[in-house]
Amino acid sequence: MFAARILAKSNILCLAFNQGKLLTRVLNFGSGQEWTFAHISPCSHLVLVNTLKELYLLNFDISRQEHALGKKIVLPKGITHGWSEKGVLYLCDRSGDLYSQPFDKLKVEIEENGDKPNEICKDLTLETSNFCQLVSCDLGRVKGTNVFALADQYYKIRLLNRDNLHDMLMTVSLRPRYAENVLIHKERSLIAYYDDGKLQLLDQNEIENSLSEDKNYIAHQLVGKVQLLALKDDHILVHSLDKQVLMLCSLNEGTMTLEIHDKVVLDASKLNEVLSLDSKVVIASTDLSQEGAPVVSTKTLNIEGLKITLN
Repeated sequence: MFAARILAKSNILCLAFNQGKLLTRVLNFGSGQEWTFAHISPCSHLVLVNTLKELYLLNFDISRQEHALGKKIVLPKGITHGWSEKGVLYLCDRSGDLYSQPFDKLKVEIEENGDKPNEICKDLTLETSNFCQLVSCDLGRVKGTNVFALADQYYKIRLLNRDNLHDMLMTVSLRPRYAENVLIHKERSLIAYYDDGKLQLLDQNEIENSLSEDKNYIAHQLVGKVQLLALKDDHILVHSLDKQVLMLCSLNEGTMTLEIHDKVVLDASKLNEVLSLDSKVVIASTDLSQEGAPVVSTKTLNIEGLKITLN
């Protein structure tokens, strides 16, 4: 299992567990490259897309210091989100369209048509059109179905069946605000955190019937920009991006309150990325103040009872 993040536009942070040991690698292909999307598939395909809508596909090896970009293909539009599974790459572009392409076909396309001037890649399967750019998304399971949850700039929150992306399980418009986080919770509901700081539960009734009922607000103490991450035992990890604090939380549906059990303060002088990797949560802290290649340090999150520590 791998993870990738873009650091300061031109650096790619790559992480992998190898025989139980966490390894990191920072790739840089020159200051002229500004990346908008980075992803490593379970089969070690490193997918990179830059601001020029150029897609590169690399064979990633965490043990190698250097990786060459090779040929590229140009996509119709810029990419904002994506994932891969079962040998297929899924990409969401800036208009909200969702495309798919098996990696085997993508390799052939790059080999045959890569680097051709003014050649736009057309050999992509359009799975669904969303009509506007996505704000946030999450992957998981709801009621036994593999789903893709997404929120867009038209204030809609949707739930798609990942096994048949033409199958829309839910589409709602609850309030005229951007849902900056959508989180699949307990495999039966969604949690939405909006740009005005409101937190809302989309319960099973909402998911099954797309009622668009503006209710089920969750009382909380969160402030500003946050990242939500689902943990085992139905806990929720909240990363406060403004305060650089990690909080172990749980949702009390009886009182509709987000309860904070423990906190850990991160080094605010560094760029802290919180990633889920091989059923573990990794905090990668990068010092961008130094000249040359960024220096990355990593820690893993440990939970004992309702206490969290970083090792």
